Amino acid sequence: MHLGIKNYLEKSMNRSQNRNPSLDFIRSLAILMVCWVHSVNRIYSFTLKGMNSLSTGSFVFGNVAHALGQMGVPLFLMLSGYLLLSREYNSFDDVKAFWKKKLIPLLICFEIWVALYELFAVFVVKLKPFSLGEWVRHSLMLQEFKYLRHMWYIPAIIGIYLFIPLLSIVLHKLPAKAFVLPLLAGYFYFFLVPTLNIFLGPTGHTLLSSRINISYMGAHNGMLVLFGYFFKICLEPRLLKIDRKGLCAFLFALCSVLTAVLTGAILCWSYRHNAAITVQYSNALLPLFGLSLFSAVFLIGDRIPFSKLWRSVSLASFGIYFFHYPIMLWILDHFTDKLSVLKRPLGVLLLSAIIFLSAYLIVVILSHLLPGVAKVLFLRKPKSKKEKALSENLS
Repeated sequence: MHLGIKNYLEKSMNRSQNRNPSLDFIRSLAILMVCWVHSVNRIYSFTLKGMNSLSTGSFVFGNVAHALGQMGVPLFLMLSGYLLLSREYNSFDDVKAFWKKKLIPLLICFEIWVALYELFAVFVVKLKPFSLGEWVRHSLMLQEFKYLRHMWYIPAIIGIYLFIPLLSIVLHKLPAKAFVLPLLAGYFYFFLVPTLNIFLGPTGHTLLSSRINISYMGAHNGMLVLFGYFFKICLEPRLLKIDRKGLCAFLFALCSVLTAVLTGAILCWSYRHNAAITVQYSNALLPLFGLSLFSAVFLIGDRIPFSKLWRSVSLASFGIYFFHYPIMLWILDHFTDKLSVLKRPLGVLLLSAIIFLSAYLIVVILSHLLPGVAKVLFLRKPKSKKEKALSENLS
């Protein structure tokens, strides 16, 4: 590994023995965005007819709200790259240890939730009849979840975890500049081309079709993981040297807000031109949003307010991810009529607040009462006495 990078990562690993408030805040923000975007997608009908029939205010709110919410998943993926790719794997035993510690518990957790979701869909909200074949296909990751669409993320992470140690070995043997060209090529074909097509189609131009085969880079998900790693080794060391951290943090935060608003404006343009083209996680602005937000939060560092709250939400985030969607389906199954009388923006605010708070409380209570269950269901490890004492001192 390049000597300068290696020295920085060693120092960073020593600091990371204590919880990093910046990471806690980003992870908390990411899960809030996930709850938010799923609420938006349930309150609004993102079709040409559905969106263009709205009032101007509701139309703009829906698109900007959707754009802001879809920023959550890229933050999670960048966090994975930031935390996992910086580790060194010097032997096959290290690789096996990573798979044993990270991959196998995630697989077990996934299979349990597949079973729980199947029972929930059949007996609680009655979305479908029981199907053993469908259950098996879901368990083997051979079929998309039609009723619990958020579950696409876990198989994606499982695929990433399979190759994290191998990719890390390659990354650590070369300087960061060796990956500038692959990153630029990946950004162009995985993010920029799909975004350009939003404008080309409605204006009568020929859509671009990427013919180069660089899917081995992990497509947009893999690219976001790499962006997280390169933030750690390229941008974070430089941010630490900045003198006027407060001003720079404000500018980076403003940039992240502008990218979210601009993404919403692009969605508005698309619907108004009768082309409901959304690129979701291939949006060219998502990596810019993530890098800007990471930069702003890391510049603030230990000065982030309410650090105890963000730490608590961060620790519960994986459990919130699993619980929030079935809670939302149950609420919609029982209270659709009451939500429908509200204006759509208010409905989004109310629904997202309810599902987030409900999921958070369930996770916190289960973690307190049944720490062993919490460890299996959402990979929340019980704190040792030493960790509890350290957490209290840090707060």
